[in-house]
Amino acid sequence: MSIEKVTITKFSATDKKKDGTDCVTKHGKKFWKAGIQTKEYGEEWLNGLIFKEVNWVEGDVVDIEVKKEEYNGKESLKFRVPKSEEVDQAEKDAKIAELEAKLAKAEGKDESTEESTEEEKSDDDINPDDIPL
Repeated sequence: MSIEKVTITKFSATDKKKDGTDCVTKHGKKFWKAGIQTKEYGEEWLNGLIFKEVNWVEGDVVDIEVKKEEYNGKESLKFRVPKSEEVDQAEKDAKIAELEAKLAKAEGKDESTEESTEEEKSDDDINPDDIPL
């Protein structure tokens, strides 16, 4: 799984269970059951739990991790909201990868330029003034 930016087209969340009681972890931390549709995944709903209050609306671009999960023979998409440190690290990793790609491309151009320059030189390119006589 990797962190990706998605554009929300629909958002639904609740902090209540079917019986009307609050959604809380066994340690007493509140959470929301949420479903989103995104521009990137079309009409398919992504479901997940959110452990901090969010006020997402249509058009918001958010960072999430998406994975496919099978439950009772049915495949569905699940999402997780990454911690801010994870988002920061993912952005740094993406920037490093981008810079490495640019460096590799630049090094490739430099090597091909040097090779073509050497190939282009021939005996006909000798300057007569350079001959020691």
